[in-house]
Amino acid sequence: LGLHRMMKSVESLAFNTKRKRLWYSVYVTDRWCCAILGRPLAIADSDCDVDLSSADKLNPTEDLTIFLSFVKLSRILGEVLRRLYSPRAKANGYKTSTVEQTVGSLQKMLEDWYVGVPDDYKISESDLHNILEDPSSFQGTIKITQGGPLTICYYAVVILLHRPFVAMEKDAADMPFLAKSADVCISAAKLSIRIAQVVPSKSLIMFGWNSAGCAVYSAALIHAFNTKNSDPKIASDAREFLRISIDEVLDPMSRDTPIDNHMTTFLRAIPGILDRPSFTKESRQHKQNIQTPPPMSVQHILSEYQEPEKDIDSSENLTSWLFSVPETSFWQSLFSNSGTLLQQETIGGGFENE
Repeated sequence: LGLHRMMKSVESLAFNTKRKRLWYSVYVTDRWCCAILGRPLAIADSDCDVDLSSADKLNPTEDLTIFLSFVKLSRILGEVLRRLYSPRAKANGYKTSTVEQTVGSLQKMLEDWYVGVPDDYKISESDLHNILEDPSSFQGTIKITQGGPLTICYYAVVILLHRPFVAMEKDAADMPFLAKSADVCISAAKLSIRIAQVVPSKSLIMFGWNSAGCAVYSAALIHAFNTKNSDPKIASDAREFLRISIDEVLDPMSRDTPIDNHMTTFLRAIPGILDRPSFTKESRQHKQNIQTPPPMSVQHILSEYQEPEKDIDSSENLTSWLFSVPETSFWQSLFSNSGTLLQQETIGGGFENE
């Protein structure tokens, strides 16, 4: 259809504006579906010349702040996927000064985006405090129903940016930015769940399962992993946030959808799986031919816990409703880009390599 190209021969403002909105809806869907499923980016920014600034000129009274902000956030998401999760980025490794500069640059882009979002369309930490103090004064406002999910999606991109470094604490003495990134990731996961607590589940669902719903799930995965952190305070906080994620956010969301949801069962099972004897360091030393997951997603966090496929009990039916992957792909369904990045590697897939 050529939606990604500007049309200069058509003078109808209404036609051009609707065309641009349709295009950017496709663009947003591509970015978030790729992040969720671990697919290559289907749309390269360099191939597109559609001007976003004129997408809101059809009806001056129509408020497209959330839509335009979400498109801009999705652009940054695409950059995170391309620069950190591509095969080239994986091959070059993460413990380099180049990666540190890349992460810093992307973090600055995210911070600038956040500052640029009007206060009425996002939930800041101070807003969160006020909402908890007086929920009724914010009930039904755009800040809650639309700004809340948008802010959760923002923190999902922050998590995606920093989570490859969560399991690299042992190298923090030599590379301080690793510890900093891990802290940023954990903090973003906490804020994401705290905001999700005050947003009605229907608002999260209406914003989109592929965005807000999976953003909550990504934060919950970080907490699930941290339940076994060596720091007792981090582990204790993670257990509480995991409980909140399941009982107060994901369970209510699942009740508002017709889909049979195994997501919470899956999350509840993770701490017990990490406690299995086959995941201890002592027993791992006697195991051979175990491939370490590539460091391109949170699945590499579990490289120290990975077990052979034969140890996975398929009868537990732990695969999330969101992913139709076999039990042999259990860990990739857990900590890949909420999808099948490991499987993509075996068939030559991956994010676009520019």
